[in-house]
Amino acid sequence: MLGRAVVRRLSRECQVSYTVHRTGFEFKGATAIPCDLAAGDLTLPAFDAVVHTAAQTDVDFCQSNPEEAYKANVLATRNLVAACPGAYFIYISTDFVFDGQKGLYREIDQASPISEYGRTKYLGEKEIPVSGCAVRTSIYGILGNEKKPTFIERSLEGLGNGREIYGFEDQWFSPVSIYNLAEMLTEIVEQRPNGILHLGGPERISKYQFLRQLAASFGYPESLVKANSFSNHKFLAPRPRDASLDISRARSFLKTGFCSPAESFEQIRDKLK
Repeated sequence: MLGRAVVRRLSRECQVSYTVHRTGFEFKGATAIPCDLAAGDLTLPAFDAVVHTAAQTDVDFCQSNPEEAYKANVLATRNLVAACPGAYFIYISTDFVFDGQKGLYREIDQASPISEYGRTKYLGEKEIPVSGCAVRTSIYGILGNEKKPTFIERSLEGLGNGREIYGFEDQWFSPVSIYNLAEMLTEIVEQRPNGILHLGGPERISKYQFLRQLAASFGYPESLVKANSFSNHKFLAPRPRDASLDISRARSFLKTGFCSPAESFEQIRDKLK
């Protein structure tokens, strides 16, 4: 989902190639490179910059299949870094590297993942060259794939059919749309900061509040969104209760605006039209 948005955005001003493995994504303004990043022995062109969006992001799958999670999130990153010596490297990490006990995490806060997904993404950060940038974030958007709808698309389908949907009122995050993030990543490719960078939305928000804003933006009754409790829910893989991010560092040098969910929902609504 993010990879497609990044390819589309960067192709407006850069010569872009993208790797594909199991998905048949095609984009006329860029060059596809079929390969398995986790297989090793990669032969790739001499890129000026790499934005590494490929990952195994299914939190429960990672918990049940730690070897596959390691292969996708750590080994693939190591192989890609080795295949692109000299390139500026941006690694897309996650807010799940934190345990969620504090919230509004800064880049200097110690990572303490509580799931295999968070652990392997954190280990992936360690594979990045010191000149590169590990971006921790929490994304949302649309994909347009009926077989694999996104969280936003599933929620809109339920609301559109008049069904109640549920969001945790006691779990918080700092979500950013893939379109807003693609703009930020384009600027990061140009500016080339190094180290860890937190990129998220401008506000700490609960999942319940987030879904209420989604309903309001699309003209559905907010009453269809019901609150439930994160504390009472049983997950296969543990999730952080408060994974919100402090984005002060990014705000200090990025010119790209940080869009609220309401602003980004307007953009998603236009794309769906």
